[in-house]
Amino acid sequence: MKTIQDCAKLYDTLIGNEYTLILENDMRIVFNFDKGNFFHLIGLHKLSDVNEFYIGNRRKSKNRIYKELLSGIIDDNRLRYKKGYDKIITRVENFEYITDLLCFDKSNKLIIDFDINLINRFDSLLSGTKYILYKQLNNVYIHLTFGQGRKIYPESFFVHNGKDYISEQTLIEIKDIQIKQHIVKI
Repeated sequence: MKTIQDCAKLYDTLIGNEYTLILENDMRIVFNFDKGNFFHLIGLHKLSDVNEFYIGNRRKSKNRIYKELLSGIIDDNRLRYKKGYDKIITRVENFEYITDLLCFDKSNKLIIDFDINLINRFDSLLSGTKYILYKQLNNVYIHLTFGQGRKIYPESFFVHNGKDYISEQTLIEIKDIQIKQHIVKI
């Protein structure tokens, strides 16, 4: 992908679908994407001094920011010069691989009951992560993390060149990924 707007357009194709991961123990993990998830998935929370995210001194809703990115009201050319953009560039460049994670493939793996204490990184914000869907592509690992509140929700998307987030974690095989398409986008 080249721009955050490109990522938003791809993300728009995911909204409105219900995804079910069917695991080897017949457990099912059901989730969907909504407009508000995009903000954290692509890493916009890492940018600072983004006037386009505010009306006066109040931050716009994540849904509104997503819609403005999608429509081009918030322009990627301005965001790429904001402090923190270097922290999200790999997400932007690799966001297209999120679709590879969502299609059944034996190389897709799932970590259940993610334990942040097992990683050797102190800068991780994944304290609410319950599951990580990941895949190795070339020499990097593509990760899609999920939190769980009232329901399971996509939390973060990132690329990492090591096994820091997956080593010593509890893995479970995925037997299938089912996608139920809905007409109404939430």
